[in-house]
Amino acid sequence: MLFRSSLPILTLIAALMLPALASAQSAKMTSAIESFLKRAERAETADQWRSIANSFERIANTEGGEWLAQYYAGWSNSMLAWTVEVDEVDAVLDKAEGYAAKAAELSPDNAEVLTLQSMLAVGRMRVDWSRGMTYGPKSTALLEEALAIDPDNPRALMNAAQGLINTPEAFGGNKVKGCEMLRESKKSFEAFEPESTIHPSWGYEYLVESMLPTCEGIE
Repeated sequence: MLFRSSLPILTLIAALMLPALASAQSAKMTSAIESFLKRAERAETADQWRSIANSFERIANTEGGEWLAQYYAGWSNSMLAWTVEVDEVDAVLDKAEGYAAKAAELSPDNAEVLTLQSMLAVGRMRVDWSRGMTYGPKSTALLEEALAIDPDNPRALMNAAQGLINTPEAFGGNKVKGCEMLRESKKSFEAFEPESTIHPSWGYEYLVESMLPTCEGIE
């Protein structure tokens, strides 16, 4: 009888504790992602990116229901794919695509996730540029979908511009249009306000330091 009479009280206590536990878990995830994003700002080598990717994967595997955790596991592996030996690229991207697919499942019609998936398609071409016939259109289609959802997304604009600049004109490239879009993405970056400290905000430094200089004199 004593146990039975205690059940409503125990249920109430559990109900009251759940939000606090969820908040603590969310704060822990946020802190961890912030920490690894700071490390990513300084990463250059394959070993550095592999360490960061492993860290994000641990978060993703723990926080299976959080799209941002899955996103960063995919994103960090996409960056790793550009630093490893060519014969490792497909295996790294296979892993990245798994996390990106989970992010897309958790957060459908998300321009950030679609942009990441486009980046993974481009990464496949590093193995063999003849893959461009398959992965080039796939990347473009994903970016078009991202921009249809969020026309001002700076990362989608930057990647779309990069595709136009790097693709030969015979296959639909257009350096003038690409540079115009790059300048548009700069404005979008400068106006962009992420939803939180861990929502995607990367790309501006790369745009200004590496991409825009290639457009000097192209109007």
